[in-house]
Amino acid sequence: MDKIQVSIEELLFLFYSEGHFEQGIAIKDLYFPDIKDDQLVMMLECASRSLLAKEMVEEVKGQYKLKEKYKFSIQMLHDADRTIKASKFHSDLNGEESLSFHYKNQSIYLHNIKYNHQVHVIQEEMDVFTTIQQFFGFKHLKDDSEVICTLMNEEFDSLLKEVSEQSMPIDSIKNRWLYKINDEIIEDLYKRKGKMDSVLDLSYDQNKKPELIDIQYIIPGKNRVWIVSRNQSLDLEFQEVNQFTINKILKQRCEV
Repeated sequence: MDKIQVSIEELLFLFYSEGHFEQGIAIKDLYFPDIKDDQLVMMLECASRSLLAKEMVEEVKGQYKLKEKYKFSIQMLHDADRTIKASKFHSDLNGEESLSFHYKNQSIYLHNIKYNHQVHVIQEEMDVFTTIQQFFGFKHLKDDSEVICTLMNEEFDSLLKEVSEQSMPIDSIKNRWLYKINDEIIEDLYKRKGKMDSVLDLSYDQNKKPELIDIQYIIPGKNRVWIVSRNQSLDLEFQEVNQFTINKILKQRCEV
């Protein structure tokens, strides 16, 4: 299957032309909230000509329609059964980028958003774990890792508030969490002002609204990378990032 690489304007046109109006309206409202009707029509006309130049659409009964070999990739964005979304902050913590893996039947498609959401790349994916490992820049992953510390949900929220607001010195925060959490983790969170990368596991209801099934947090640190996941009691467990914990959230996708 050929890789699809389209601008946000072209993606909007494709959703409209394929009859996925709700998704198209959602994109329009998100990226072009103040656009007027005549401006929207002109933008979609330009997008259709651009897609025609790429030989991705063809004229059918006076309208431009996506060629058959590309249809399933757009359909996956609209009608996936489940999605894994990996997100990471830029090194300056001011910007963010993400990858999404859409699952339906036995197929997996990668949706890569680039250049501040301006370009969308969609292609069939064969190795989700390796792609996520490369995306986050993980190197020399251990097979497994012991749980270093555990926090209840309320404790976790309180810690994140303190490291993000930074209203007290880091030594004061360390003293407050003495015997509860590793100092190295606090230092890494404090440096990032509580901003964490993440892996989300999403399902969809009958109206195709996303529902959060699970989430893992990734904390790139000075010396180690941490992964935070929920146990059966829904408490937060901190470990060094490892293959087993990442695969726990991915393995469910392979069994869909």
